[in-house]
Formats: sequence, C-alpha cells, structure tokens
Amino acid sequence: MRSYIRDATRRINDPGMGLPRLTYSHEGPLHDECSGEDLRSKFIEFDCDDETQQFLDSCFDTGVYHMITSMLSTVLNVFYSVTDTNGMLNRTLPGGGQMFVFSHAQAARLLNFPDGRCGGKLLDIGAGDGNVTAKLATFVDTVYATEVSMPMVRALNTKGFNATHTTDLTHPDIVAHGPYDFISLLNVLDRADTPLTLLRQIHSLLTPNGVVLIAVVLPFSAFVEVGTQKLPPTEMLPMKGGLCADRDCFEDAARIMATMVFGPSGFDVHAFSRVPYLCRGDISQPYYVLHDALFTLKKSSSDF
Repeated sequence: MRSYIRDATRRINDPGMGLPRLTYSHEGPLHDECSGEDLRSKFIEFDCDDETQQFLDSCFDTGVYHMITSMLSTVLNVFYSVTDTNGMLNRTLPGGGQMFVFSHAQAARLLNFPDGRCGGKLLDIGAGDGNVTAKLATFVDTVYATEVSMPMVRALNTKGFNATHTTDLTHPDIVAHGPYDFISLLNVLDRADTPLTLLRQIHSLLTPNGVVLIAVVLPFSAFVEVGTQKLPPTEMLPMKGGLCADRDCFEDAARIMATMVFGPSGFDVHAFSRVPYLCRGDISQPYYVLHDALFTLKKSSSDF
C-alpha cells in the first residue's frame, strides 16, 4: 500500500515521469525482395490525434476508484485471466476502456470506405469490452461479435452488440449470420490457439468484396491465455525473422506477416500502418505501450 501511495505522489509531482514513447512511423525497409511485396506504397502514417490524447489524459486519473480497481485487479489476476478480471471489475471507463488501438478518424482513413461507410454486417472477433467495436459500428448497419470471456460477453450484450461466447467461427450463430462485409481481428491473432485455421475461417466468412481489419503486436510473440496460464498455441505462424524473442524488428515482422501469413491465407494487403497499442496503467505508470501493426486485407484477386 505504501508503494502505491508513494508512486501516486511521485506521479502527481511529475506526470510525465518515465513515460514510453509513442511511435507511428516505420524505421526500416518494408520491401520484400523475394515476393515483391512492397508495404511502403501502402503505408499510412498517423499521429497522436485528439481522441488518442483524450485517452492518454484519462490515464492520469489517480483518484480513489482508480487506486482501488488497480489493487483489486492485481489480486484477481492471480486467479483469473486479465480479460476476465477487467470484465468483472467493469473496467470499461469513459476515457475509452482499458485499451486503445486507434481513433475513429484513424480507422476511417485506413479503411477508406466509399462515402465513409461499408454498410452491411460487421463481425468483431475477440471484441473485449466493446469500446473499439463501438467505433467500428459506425461504418456498418449490423454488428456481431465473439468473445472468449463471459464477463466481456455480458458487457458487449449490454451495449447492444450481438455477442456470442465462442472462439470457434464455425459456431452455428456465427455461420448463420454470415457472410460478413467487414471482419475485424484486433490483437487476437497472437493469442489464438489455431491462428492459421482462424484466418481460413475468416476468409470463408467474408463477402467477395469484403474488408478485414487486423491489428497485431509486432515483432510477433504468441501465447494462449488459459485462466492464469500462458501456453504455446497449437498452430505456429511462420514468423521466423519477425519474432520478439529473437529481437527482430517491427519492419521485418510486418513484411513476413504480409508475405508468409496473409498471402498464403488468401489475402492481399491494401493498407498498412503502425500505431501505439495503449493499455491503461496503474499507480506506478499511467499507461503502457506496445507496437501495433494495422492491416486492411481483401481476398486475393486469384480467388475470383
């Protein structure tokens, strides 16, 4: 308790103390000599816009509620997954929930839908607390979602989304509502037990002209969260040369993801970006940052 109070006091005196850098640009080559894939021409560079800054500002809340939920989450994480803990504590806050991937304006620019909308149906896979789902919902007519955490499923349904408690995209409810015009997979690919199967299922559920939006932390590091355990996935993506454990760089990982994972799964990359994946912090630090790659994909032209 004393350490919490000490850190909170230090943070009040120096709010910017030791904060991580937000990176939006690429810093290395994005051209793959073997495949000819050149992500440079597809790269869209963003910056810290007003919505992103609003989330960051909300992370500096050092009130009693934030202190209590931070301490409770530390205890609950001993017994439950991080996702279940956030759902049980209802940590879906006005500042944008626990995580922040992109702003609505950034999503609109990346997706580049005609007239600003896709219409039709969205399937948000692993939708979490629904805060990002709410941003994507503005582009479509109907929203469906999947989530492995039951507390999060309840939160999603409370917000009016049609959420199914499953990780299996062959679930009858998911298949019955398909095909989908827009499918999002945000920071799920590196936590899926069978990611290659997942991509094949997404391909089969997508309309011929549909769009897939994928966010994935790079360089790549995969594990499956089972309760409090972190286990290796059953299927391993071919990401050699783009792994976090080998200290590979973001750019190499992005190229390998595009050529060795998305291409063989039947997708072409249409746009690509880099954004800070922000996580609401605790008393010792207001927020944490990982490096997210954003990809918009469509079915390969060879599929038609």
